[in-house]
Amino acid sequence: MKRQILIVKGIVIKDTKLLMVQRKHPDVKFDGLWELPGGKVDLGETLEDACVREVAEEAGIVCSSEKIIIDNYKNYSESECTGNHLVIIPVKCNYISKIENPIPDHNVKDVKWIPLNEVKSLNLLGGTLEMLKDFI
Repeated sequence: MKRQILIVKGIVIKDTKLLMVQRKHPDVKFDGLWELPGGKVDLGETLEDACVREVAEEAGIVCSSEKIIIDNYKNYSESECTGNHLVIIPVKCNYISKIENPIPDHNVKDVKWIPLNEVKSLNLLGGTLEMLKDFI
């Protein structure tokens, strides 16, 4: 059964570098693509809290939410990846610290701080550049 899923993506910039995660996915079309850390908003969770949680889970980074970037949201009425209706909202976050001995996320191959001027050269998940249009 198809569902509507609300997703947040964290935009965390530290020293002119952007926090990015490399996706691990069973579909070769999506495996290895770079994207912003993030994920599904749980029932009853705020967008800000979901983003802070997801950045910690996927990237091992403690951050605080600064601003929901609603103008840069993405809407996929039928996601190529899941077939569901996805609404993806970017959230600007502030870096606080790295989590000591984070538990690796099963959906992430790699986590890197990418210089802002190199982000466009990565093999990015669709919609990522549009969410970052105010930052790179």
